[in-house]
Amino acid sequence: LRLHTGEHPELAAMLDQCPKRDLHISIDGGIKPGTAAAASAAGVNQLVAGSAVFRADGNYGASLAELAEGVRLGLARGDVPAASAGSPTLE
Repeated sequence: LRLHTGEHPELAAMLDQCPKRDLHISIDGGIKPGTAAAASAAGVNQLVAGSAVFRADGNYGASLAELAEGVRLGLARGDVPAASAGSPTLE
């Protein structure tokens, strides 16, 4: 599943087939604050971020804070409650 901004028909189809929402979905690659928000809003509960954290200025704490804020924004606007399959984690 490749995450693009906009609609996520593949993810919606997977979630529709799992009515209890106990499915854990992880996305690895392309995770930035904006995609973290989109993924969280769509129901993803594990984000694997690499280059978004290890940026040129070396301020890894700021990178993680920006990603966490993206997750918070996504959960606030998403259709999937955070408790449905666990809150998203950053790895």
